[in-house]
Formats: sequence, structure tokens, C-alpha cells
Amino acid sequence: VFPIHHLQIFREDELDRMLCGEQEAWV
Repeated sequence: VFPIHHLQIFREDELDRMLCGEQEAWV
């Protein structure tokens, strides 16, 4: 069972990584 705050941090990290990946792909 993952604590909600750990899940939220993971989500934010994944989201940030996805945004960076999209920016690099679009550039």
C-alpha cells in the first residue's frame, strides 16, 4: 500500500518527465 503523498510525488515526477520529453520531441 503506497501512501497518498508518495503517489502524488510519483505522479508529479512522472508528469514533469512527460512534459520534458514532449518538449524535447517537439523541438
